[in-house]
Amino acid sequence: MRSSKKESDVSMALKQRLDNMIKAAVHMGADKGRQHITQQAGLLFDEQHGSIEAATAQRDEIKRLQEEAVEELKQSRKKFNDLPSYIPALRDDAPSNMFDFTAWRAQDLIQLVLFGGFMLLCMGLSVVNAQASIAASEILVFIEAPWKAWVIALLAPAISVSLKMTPLMFSSLHWQDKCKKALYGLTALVSFIWIWQFAETFNGLGAPPSLSDMLNEQSGGDYFVLVQLLAEVLIASSLFIALQNLLDSYNPSTLTLNPSRLIASEQLRMDKSASEKAFKAYLETDSELVALSAARQAFINEQLSAFAIAQARHQALFS
Repeated sequence: MRSSKKESDVSMALKQRLDNMIKAAVHMGADKGRQHITQQAGLLFDEQHGSIEAATAQRDEIKRLQEEAVEELKQSRKKFNDLPSYIPALRDDAPSNMFDFTAWRAQDLIQLVLFGGFMLLCMGLSVVNAQASIAASEILVFIEAPWKAWVIALLAPAISVSLKMTPLMFSSLHWQDKCKKALYGLTALVSFIWIWQFAETFNGLGAPPSLSDMLNEQSGGDYFVLVQLLAEVLIASSLFIALQNLLDSYNPSTLTLNPSRLIASEQLRMDKSASEKAFKAYLETDSELVALSAARQAFINEQLSAFAIAQARHQALFS
């Protein structure tokens, strides 16, 4: 009740001041009166709602804080990106020397021999197969210098090694694992096609399977050579990856999540949240400043309208 009475008193006092201001301006003439109304109405509005200068200063201060938050976010993101996801570490469940085969399990030793042996076999076969295909082309340069065919054929095992290194183009261990699985899947697909083509080409014990919709008699041999090379290259690459994984399981050195990057990630999250809050606060204060400026001008225009009416009445009364 007292609060309502107090607000009513303030409203009455403000109305009285406005009336006195307009009465004083009427006796100043049109131009000086408008200047007086504009100045005094602005001051009265600032008393009631705060000055534009103070609101502008507050908005600028919040903008400065928002820019500082953005800069801190940039630094946090740069620090996070510069830190490696994984760092070297020592394993407790592996022998101190990965080539101490006395510490290896029997099944892993068998796999080591099989993976390594068949990998070298496939690489050798890819060289021989590629050299035979080049020699069979009867191109003059290879007839005069057969060693050139062998040199070009060495590209086949080189491709196997390159494919084995393909997963390393990803920095994430997750994507490296997916890339390895993709190579395994491609190897399985090509191996299946090779088996089919082998049965198509060498069918001494039975009728060949029908691939009439894929191949014809003229291109079947060339297609088989292509599949043969792909199978040898991909199988060698997959065996190389499997061999590397087996050796890594006995490697005392491994990779572990970088704790510094985890801390930097949390700091980045906090700085991002702080930057978003600072930007939101800036937008709010800027909107409030725009609204305050519009309300101030509307208040001044309202008093100028009241002044124009009062001046017209005054002139009509004393003219």
